[in-house]
Amino acid sequence: MKKLLFSFLIASSLLMQLAFATDFSISLDKPTDYPFYATKTDYVKLTINNPLAEDWFSISVLGVPVEWVSTDINLLKVPAGGSSSAKITVSPSRDALPNMYQYFLKVVRLSSRDTIEKPLLFNIVQVTSAIMKDVSLSCKSCIDKVDVSGKIINVGSRNLNLALVLKYGSQQKTFAIGKLDVGEKKDFQTSIDLKDMEPNNYDVDIILVDDKGNVMYTESSSFSIPSIENIIYDKKISSTPFGSSITVTAVNKGNIVSEADLRSVSPQNWYSVISSPNPTGMMTGYYFWKTSLEPGESTSLSYSEIYWPTYVFIVAVVLVLALIYWQSSAFTFSKRVIGRPSFKFGKEISISLHLKSRRKEIDKVAIRDIVPPNFSVVSKFETVKPLIRKVANGIELFWRVGSLRPNEERVLHYTIKPNIEASKKINLPSALVKAASGKGLSLKHSNKVSLYPVKGEASVVSVKVSK
Repeated sequence: MKKLLFSFLIASSLLMQLAFATDFSISLDKPTDYPFYATKTDYVKLTINNPLAEDWFSISVLGVPVEWVSTDINLLKVPAGGSSSAKITVSPSRDALPNMYQYFLKVVRLSSRDTIEKPLLFNIVQVTSAIMKDVSLSCKSCIDKVDVSGKIINVGSRNLNLALVLKYGSQQKTFAIGKLDVGEKKDFQTSIDLKDMEPNNYDVDIILVDDKGNVMYTESSSFSIPSIENIIYDKKISSTPFGSSITVTAVNKGNIVSEADLRSVSPQNWYSVISSPNPTGMMTGYYFWKTSLEPGESTSLSYSEIYWPTYVFIVAVVLVLALIYWQSSAFTFSKRVIGRPSFKFGKEISISLHLKSRRKEIDKVAIRDIVPPNFSVVSKFETVKPLIRKVANGIELFWRVGSLRPNEERVLHYTIKPNIEASKKINLPSALVKAASGKGLSLKHSNKVSLYPVKGEASVVSVKVSK
């Protein structure tokens, strides 16, 4: 405070020296230490003395907070050799901290641009010993709870023991703040539980009291609990090939009484049976039952239904299974390792692919296999040589086999060699065959084979072959 007053006096002295060079003067009717009280509006009278010809003068006041200080007019006409007055309004907010606040007054003669600048100090005084700042609610439209938060400051001259009282609707909640020393600040946050409260608009009074019940400060805010209509439906179905037993459940998850609309498929045939209370009504495609539910209340309805699509579905499944069987039984295809399924850097490994047709001839046969990137293909082939090309995931081997007569078997062979040393099992990918049988086209993958690193005496490992 002393440093601020000292700076103010120095600034005033410098500006007064500048003011002597102007052709007009100003005066204020309030002293520097005049108290301006928070929550109250007061005025400072500004007088402009004009010894010259009649002229216009502009008036402005700058400072922070901007909204606390303002002028009633920005332009003032002053007669020749006379004076005129304007009002500076001072209106500190109710949560203002007690202090000296500096603003700057600027008066300019418009014709000559002569200027007087003067620092203004306003002594802001609180009317209470404790205040709240930055009070807010976590939501304006709330459902489960609303958080109340803010800051409490002891602006008085003695230590205080404080508490908050929240009043909303017909309810009240007290929240202890505790002891605050002079000048101490404390943040607070508490919650209002909105369970069992009706949808409505609510005002909240936030009252700061001391340990004797004296009201220090009050804030008011508001929130609303919206009307929420939320019916959750659940359906449980127990089915057999000949019908279904269905239970429909509705739960009111909203906060108002709501009407549940339980629906079922409408029986279209004489053999459809619903074992349930009589429906409220029937619309196109379903029966419905309506009932009112309180918030949190639930209801269930069970019915049974028998319908002809069950049998159609069974026949369709049989046909699909027969088709799958027919497709899958057209031929067999497998992949094998010739010799022991082991590998070692630089050691050649023989791979064979076995394709055998069954009851019918197959044609347009094409076989594709992939050699992993950590293996290379040996250029000798004991059977038909494939087309070889590099792909993203290794080396592709492709054979065009043509056709196979019923029960004919075709064996393809190739040799690979590992390019790396490895200590773990390596899985070779399955091969793919495509063949036409009758009017259908079949795709089939072979089994996968595994190679094991050589560790001392190799052991015999079985390879599962899919048929």
